[in-house]
Amino acid sequence: MTATSPGNVAPAVLGYGVLAVVVVFGLWVILHALHFPPVVNATARLRARRTRRNRRAAEALGLQYVGDDDPDLADLPLTLLSRGTSRSLHQVSYGSYRGRDVHMFRLFYTVPGGRYGNTITARRGAVARIDAAFPHVVIERRHLLMGADKLHGAEEVRLDPAFDEEFRVQTTDPAFTQDLVDANVRRWLLGLDKHWRFEIAGPWVLAYREGHDRKVSGRALLDTLSDLADRIPWILAQQRPAGSAPDPDPLPIGPPPPTEEELRRRRRAGKFVGAVAVLFLALVVAGIVAGVVESVSSSAPPDVSVPPPSFDVPSFAPPSSIPVLSPSPTPTPTLTAGSDHPIVLQGLRPGEQVTVTFLGLAVTPHPTLPPGSPPRPFDVGAKFRIENTGTVPYVDYPANGMLMLTAQGRKIHPSILDSFEPGLGQVRVAPGDQVRGFVTFRVRGGQSPATVLFQPDSGFAPQTGRWDV
Repeated sequence: MTATSPGNVAPAVLGYGVLAVVVVFGLWVILHALHFPPVVNATARLRARRTRRNRRAAEALGLQYVGDDDPDLADLPLTLLSRGTSRSLHQVSYGSYRGRDVHMFRLFYTVPGGRYGNTITARRGAVARIDAAFPHVVIERRHLLMGADKLHGAEEVRLDPAFDEEFRVQTTDPAFTQDLVDANVRRWLLGLDKHWRFEIAGPWVLAYREGHDRKVSGRALLDTLSDLADRIPWILAQQRPAGSAPDPDPLPIGPPPPTEEELRRRRRAGKFVGAVAVLFLALVVAGIVAGVVESVSSSAPPDVSVPPPSFDVPSFAPPSSIPVLSPSPTPTPTLTAGSDHPIVLQGLRPGEQVTVTFLGLAVTPHPTLPPGSPPRPFDVGAKFRIENTGTVPYVDYPANGMLMLTAQGRKIHPSILDSFEPGLGQVRVAPGDQVRGFVTFRVRGGQSPATVLFQPDSGFAPQTGRWDV
């Protein structure tokens, strides 16, 4: 037996650990893409836990948590909300805080044309509505790379030498900004940490963070936003009341588009970095393979010679023909019915069969919106009765196999949280028994449900039920 030194063991253990993490992560992604029920359920539980945490945090501030994709925020005339491409809003909460209507959110957007390709950036912020109609004013701390954040159509305003060394103020109305960012506001801004950014446009005041946003609570974010709104001179709001001027358009931000020569240099640098990364990865894989081969060869058993048998080995002749079995008929893929009409659906296992009845829709009540307001998203509960008419127990998470289609052609998957009771979570139905419950769908404003689909066994069963609303 050969002794192994710790210097040889450590690289092998590290290599095996990295390989195991990569394999597990890749397997998780593949199984989730294939809608493997245990992985889908585990991911849904993680998302539900995060959603419950965000909901509790919003309720502690007196706000209502609406989740993702709030149409009210996407159309605000703020430059931050027009940055990059593929913008999406998440973790949105809204309500009243210190006497003003506020929204708190996390914005994700893609910055194209980077040195090594597109990058995804996130910003956490809050907006408050004030009774005014102001021009664009952007207030930010100075930093090394701030030249890339130049606003096109705005100019930099000089206010005070000590303040100008720390902050850059860009605006479309320099005279107004001189009165807005007065000595009181400048003293307050200088007392903040370097990660805060602010923007004022129309009736909206925005505060957000550049990095390190998890170190600031939601209450601190809303308090900082409200402090800035409280420090706006009241005479300016009297001179420019809400509705006295249309909301300004967001100002384009960033450097001019790169030239062809710059793009060529970036492509060459990207190819070089990619080649180095591939070479490094190849060396790591080669080292892991060499370690595995060496371990196997060192522990290989001794050669053993087996004498030939002393008796004749009977020969085997395959049959001249193999009968071909006729395929069994497959069930009809999709069965259609109306509300209160049952559909019998086959499962994956032999003897698995359920009779499913769609019992109608329930809608959460919501306040009447003032005229001209955009429609808000709303929750819809689809009620089902599932009866086990097979011979084996039926165990499933029905929401994994459900889908709602709207009259406008949009596909909606079930929500993670149940807004209607009883929720149709994981079910265990013995033969002859039945269960009733709701599956919640969140529908965008202006959309109307048209069809509900259900495929048992978390979407893997051979048949699908379709009910037109």
